[in-house]
Amino acid sequence: MPTSADRLSQLRARAAEFTGIAFVQVVDVCDQRLLRIYFATDPTALDDPFEGERR
Repeated sequence: MPTSADRLSQLRARAAEFTGIAFVQVVDVCDQRLLRIYFATDPTALDDPFEGERR
C-alpha cells in the first residue's frame, strides 16, 4: 500500500492534470454548513480547469 508521501509526490508530478484536497476548514464552528476547501493544486490552473461555486 502506498504511503501518504508517495501519493502526494505522484500527485505533484502530475499537477497540471490532477489536484487533491489539501485540507478543509470549517468556517463557523456553530454553523458547520460552510466549508473552505483548499486544494493541492489550484483547480483553475489544471490543463482541463473546472470552476466550483464560490461565495
